[in-house]
Amino acid sequence: MTDVDRLDQDPTDKNEKEEEERIPPPEQLSPWKVYLMPHWLTILLNNTKKVYGPVIGFWYLAQFIGCCATINLYGDKDRLNPCTVTGTLADPEEASKVYDLPLLLMAIFHMIEWIRTTVLLTIVLIGVNWTIFWYLTIPNTLYGLVTYAFVHMAYFD
Repeated sequence: MTDVDRLDQDPTDKNEKEEEERIPPPEQLSPWKVYLMPHWLTILLNNTKKVYGPVIGFWYLAQFIGCCATINLYGDKDRLNPCTVTGTLADPEEASKVYDLPLLLMAIFHMIEWIRTTVLLTIVLIGVNWTIFWYLTIPNTLYGLVTYAFVHMAYFD
């Protein structure tokens, strides 16, 4: 087809085909499970990006800072320097035995949550339908709750 033939076509033909391919919107007062379907959740979050963008952006920064902080504390060579505290944890090797596992678990949680938040921020700001990935990584939230409980037990013990 030449460019001249394309000029003779009616542009409304293309718009009619696009309208036929669109999914009809959900009925009014539909249950929550309809709006939480990946397609509709992406549309809702993308249309309200001024509300959800700053909130999820703040959560993104919090996860990034948490990721950097735990990795810094876990891998820092200064953690083996002796301290002035008295007791069993004054020995750096003993303190390392107590705090290394909680810091490692927290680092893993924050890295996964940082990736999840990046995906959610992409959904909100760009409108990419990656919501299914977000749903598949929900178990990380439960892992985070267990990790926080373990960390607090190690800290206050």
